[in-house]
Amino acid sequence: MNKPTVIFDTVVFVRALINPASFSGALVFKYSNRYHLVFSPQIIREVVEVLDRPELRRLFRSLDGLDLKLALRIIAQAPRRSPRGGAAGVAG
Repeated sequence: MNKPTVIFDTVVFVRALINPASFSGALVFKYSNRYHLVFSPQIIREVVEVLDRPELRRLFRSLDGLDLKLALRIIAQAPRRSPRGGAAGVAG
C-alpha cells in the first residue's frame, strides 16, 4: 500500500505537542506510520519560532521536556519540500 505524503500546518503540530491525546496528537504520533511526513523550510522555521515563544511555554508545560525533543527529531527526519512542491533536500 502506498502511503500518502502529508504536510502538517504548524498549528496541527503544535496542538499535537500541547495535547498528545487530541486528534492532532493522534495524527502526529499514533498514526505516523501511515503516511510520509514532509515539511517545508518555512513551516520548520515557524514551528521552531512558535515553540520558542515564552508565553506559549508558560501556558503549556507539556511543551517542556521529552515531547519537544521528540518533535524536533520528527522534524529533523522528515524530508523537506519547497513551496512549489519540489524536494528541497532530506534532513538526516
